[in-house]
Amino acid sequence: MYNHYLESYYSIDSAKAFLSRAETAPTPDLMADAIQKSKMLVPKSGNPVWWFPTSRTDFGLIQNDMVGLIDLARAIGGLSREQEAYQVGMDTLRGKIRTLGEQMGEAAGYHFLNLTSIFFGIVWVLGFTAVLYLRSKQQVAIKEEEILTT
Repeated sequence: MYNHYLESYYSIDSAKAFLSRAETAPTPDLMADAIQKSKMLVPKSGNPVWWFPTSRTDFGLIQNDMVGLIDLARAIGGLSREQEAYQVGMDTLRGKIRTLGEQMGEAAGYHFLNLTSIFFGIVWVLGFTAVLYLRSKQQVAIKEEEILTT
């Protein structure tokens, strides 16, 4: 179960952290590097919202958006900092990174909620309920024995 957490939710959470780092990076090259690290942690395809998939939570589209952001950051990196286009590009890039982080935040909760997690959750609840039931039966048996011995 712990490995499932690491492979599902934790990887998306780490990818979001890299996007936060990209959003606050001072240069386009550092932004592109952080986005690239984030991209490696996001699944290549699939949609964790399997009962009602949306384009905002589609990992394939998120991957494509990341490629576009990396290209945009590299293009902005070729401009002089004194140019207005540089500043406009940086503001645009930061806004798109923020939006992408929000999309990944939406996907993260659903990514952990899959059939495997649901199955293990049900097994855990049933196991816990069985332990409580058996313990209560044991308590009843002990009380009945006390009554018979007195």
